This record gives sequence, C-alpha cells and structure tokens, in this order.
Amino acid sequence: GNNGDVKFLENYLTHEDSRVRANAVEAMAMLDIDSTWSKIFYMMSTDENNRVVANSIIALSTIDNMDLISPLK
Repeated sequence: GNNGDVKFLENYLTHEDSRVRANAVEAMAMLDIDSTWSKIFYMMSTDENNRVVANSIIALSTIDNMDLISPLK
C-alpha cells in the first residue's frame, strides 16, 4: 500500500453505511502504514457502530511498533 491508497480509503471512513466504514478500517490496517493508525484509533473512539469499533480494536491489536502506541496512551 501507499499514501494514495490511504487517501482513497479515508473517503470511506465517513460513509453512511457502517459496513463500508468497517471494511475501510480493515483495509487500512492491512496497508500497515504508520499514518493509518491514528485514523483507526479515531474510528474506534468515535464511531457508534459496534462493527466499526470492533474492526478498529482488532486492527490496533496488531501494531508491532511500540513507537506508534506511545502517542495513543
């Protein structure tokens, strides 16, 4: 993945269909690009849909880089 992919997927984080938002979160996690993690954290913290939140939590649980986790604390 690259930053163009991130920008493409970001458009779907505000989609009215929660399934689309959840899938966008999942796809962003698969890209494993540092800039996506804060967006995924935001979705976990703000989305009212359980599937979106669950996909965000699952995605965040895969972070291996401790430098990314520190700012989230």
